[in-house]
Amino acid sequence: MNRRWEVALFGDSFVDHVLSGFPHWPQPGEEAFAQNYFREAGGGAVNTACGLARLGHKSALFSIAGHEDGDWLIHRIQNFGVDTSETRRGDLPTGLTVSVSAPEERAFFTYRGVNAALDTTLRDPSTVERLSEAQHVHFAFAPEREPAIAVFEKLRAAGCAVTLDTGWHEDWLRDPANLEVIRRTDVFFPNEREAQAITGTKDPAGMLDFFARHGAACVAIKLGKTGAVMFQGGVNYECRGFAVDAVDTTGAGDAFNSGFIHALLDRQPPQRCLEIACFTGALSTRAAGALQSLATREDLEARSWPR
Repeated sequence: MNRRWEVALFGDSFVDHVLSGFPHWPQPGEEAFAQNYFREAGGGAVNTACGLARLGHKSALFSIAGHEDGDWLIHRIQNFGVDTSETRRGDLPTGLTVSVSAPEERAFFTYRGVNAALDTTLRDPSTVERLSEAQHVHFAFAPEREPAIAVFEKLRAAGCAVTLDTGWHEDWLRDPANLEVIRRTDVFFPNEREAQAITGTKDPAGMLDFFARHGAACVAIKLGKTGAVMFQGGVNYECRGFAVDAVDTTGAGDAFNSGFIHALLDRQPPQRCLEIACFTGALSTRAAGALQSLATREDLEARSWPR
């Protein structure tokens, strides 16, 4: 079956305002002055879409841009070669994140804005029809349980692979009923903190065991600079992190996801999928922001991979 896209990305989009170079973290009532500032497109769906496009895949973004900064956001995403024809315009402001970094502290302040309409969009039957035109569908938000279960089942019945990265949404992660959503994905991509919230353990092996016992098909847990672990088909896998001169870890988890999905599309075995994901995640940290240092196919081809 010919597909319109290799990957469709469904989820939040934001304009990121990144401030860094603070000498210290301000106390309540104090004012601190950034040494550096830049604006960038952001959000899990955006970052992963741009990462896949940079790796040479035909990707489409299913998201919503608002009436403020919407034109700039869409144009920026298009610069990476992402198809934005499925990105809607809404009446509320575009989602906004302010990232603030000091030497020992980091925080994100987020306004979801027009992204709040994503659950309504997901319930629209026409959305599922258009998503099913992709070979692979990646969801980068925390969906309402019942609509997500219905959509994931329809997509998989249509022959689409389905992956999910909810990001940090504590209520969603701590609700055991949402394991029903995770069970209907081909791969679930939590980071260490998110996996801990779901499983109640800090031990990566214990996390994998929890997901295996609860019927997940495949879970790849991102462990930051130390690497990642994964469960699939009764087998556990692990990969150590790649050493790079890290500047900013914003979006590294999304770059990990794009590398993993790239490897799946390339029909790589599980261990290689995990290695490529760790590599693309690491390369993304070499510059400020989520999109400045995304991996390319040339980066992957230049790497000597273990046999």
